[in-house]
Amino acid sequence: MTKSFSVPAVKRIFESFEGKRLDITLRSEDKFVLEPDHEVDHETYGEDGRWLCWIVEAKSGSHPKFHKLFKPGGGLDIYEEDVAEIYCAQSNQVLYSRHT
Repeated sequence: MTKSFSVPAVKRIFESFEGKRLDITLRSEDKFVLEPDHEVDHETYGEDGRWLCWIVEAKSGSHPKFHKLFKPGGGLDIYEEDVAEIYCAQSNQVLYSRHT
C-alpha cells in the first residue's frame, strides 16, 4: 500500500523547476535554496510525494547544528506536504504558499 504525501500544486512546481533554484520554506520553518531533482519512485519507500532536492544553500533552521548538517551540494529528501512556501528569486514571486 502506498502512503500519499502528495500536494498537486507543489508537484507541478517541482516538475516545472527541476534543476532550477527555488527558495523553499518547510512547515518546520527551516529555509533552504534547493534545486528539485526528481520525485522518488513510490515503490522505493511505498510513498508518493517525496522529492530528492540538491541543497544550494541552507538559510536557517531550528536545529543547533543546522548549517553543519545541511551542506551545499548535499541531497535532501522532502515531502510535498511539508512545503509551506516556494519562492522564485529569479521571477521575484511566491509560487506557492500553504497559508493562502
